[in-house]
Formats: sequence, C-alpha cells, structure tokens
Amino acid sequence: MSMFRRRHADSLETELRRNRPEPREDFVRQLEARIAADRTPAPSRRGAGRRLGLAVALTAALLAVAAVMGGVSYAASSVSHAAHAVAVVFKFTPHEVGSISSAAADQYGKVTLCHNGHEITVAQQAVPAHLAQGDTIGKCPVFAPPVLGTAADDTLDLSKTRANAVIVDRKGNNTIETNNRDNKVTTGAGADRITTGTGSNLVKSGAGADTIVSKGKDTIFSGAGNDTINVRNGKTNFVNCGSGRDVVIADSVKIDFVGDSCEVVRRGTFKK
Repeated sequence: MSMFRRRHADSLETELRRNRPEPREDFVRQLEARIAADRTPAPSRRGAGRRLGLAVALTAALLAVAAVMGGVSYAASSVSHAAHAVAVVFKFTPHEVGSISSAAADQYGKVTLCHNGHEITVAQQAVPAHLAQGDTIGKCPVFAPPVLGTAADDTLDLSKTRANAVIVDRKGNNTIETNNRDNKVTTGAGADRITTGTGSNLVKSGAGADTIVSKGKDTIFSGAGNDTINVRNGKTNFVNCGSGRDVVIADSVKIDFVGDSCEVVRRGTFKK
C-alpha cells in the first residue's frame, strides 16, 4: 500500500513539473536587461550619489559652524560676565589717608608723586614706600640753578625767592630757610638748622645734631647724630631717621608717616 502511495506521489510531482507555468520570453528579456542595467551605474546615478555625498558634507560643515558660533557666543558671554565681576570686585572706593586725599588724591584714590624727576601716580597705600625712596608728593617741580654753600658756617635765606631751589651745603654749621615753593636741601656733617616753607620739600641732612622744622609737606631723611625733627604742621610728612637718638614731633598716625628708625616719636594735634 505504501509503495503504491509513493509511486503515485512521484508521478504527480513529475506531472506538475511538466505542466508548471513558464514566464513569457519578453518578460524574461526585460528582466535580464534591468538586472544588467542595475549592475552598471549610470552617469545620472553617479551624479545623484555625488550630490548626496556633497549634501551630507555640507550639512556636517554647517553643523560644525553652528557649533563653533555657539561656542564663540558662549565664550563672549562668559568674558562679558567675567569682566563685570572684575569691575565689581576691583571698583575703586576713595578713602582718606591723612591729608593726602584732600591735597593730592584724585577721585580714584590715586596720588601723584615725583619719582626721580618723573611724575607717577600710585595707590594711597603705596605712598609711604615711595616716600621712603625719596619721592615727593605732587608734580615734579622745575628748579632754579643750585645754591651752593661754602666751607664756613653759612646762613642761606631763600624765603623771599620765588623759584624752586636746590640747596647744597655739606660743610659747617649752617642755617637754611627755604621759600614756600618746592625745594631740595642737602647738608653735611655740621650741626645744621633747616626750616622749610609751605611747599613740598625733600631734606637730606648729614651727620651732626641737626634741627629740622617743617612747615610744608616734606620728605625728610636725617643722618647720623641726635636730631630733632618737628613736622607737626597739620600736613602730610614722611620722616626717616639715621643712627643716634632722634626725636620726632609729629601729627597723628593718620597724617604723618614716621619710620621705625626714629627712637622717640611724640604725636599730637597741630595748633595754628
């Protein structure tokens, strides 16, 4: 029975294969032509591929540019915010340091100094250090020809003159009085008495027991010896002492700067 069934199936499969439908010849030729055409890229398709690649590249470039511009915009915004923060942190607030703020400081808390013949501006906090180097407060003056002393004891009275003076008297026990302009005074080893006017003066005394009386805004360097320096005049002064037992009569610490090298400092209030 099983053998009959198998022979019947084989004959049925053979009959079906013999009578299966075949595609038309024109359909087969069209299909072969289409397959051949797909295997060989046409110029138009190559162009389309190139255009597609160009579009992809252009899109990538535009995205990159957008990212860069976005970064630049963000960076510029960051710089702007940083600059604003710095401006807030470092905003100048004028504050008084002695009488400098009223006499020499501008609205930004700067002080004009004469440094080695050149005008500079520094913060008020830096003034003592510059005065210690010999700088003077205010603009650099123009000086007349120097006045030179002799080897004897000299009396040099320039109180009536009008020009800024340079006075050099290194010998003898001298008495020197300046005018109310800006002056420079240098003395030597004698016992000198120096009186300055109401201008800005630079005084450098030598060895000996010197007496210096200031009426101006002075920078004073006293040399060796027991010196007496009176700068209690209500104006800003800077005093630095040499060796010896020196006595300084000064205004309050808010007005006068007195170096630690001065042995005795007597503070008080100036009375006209």
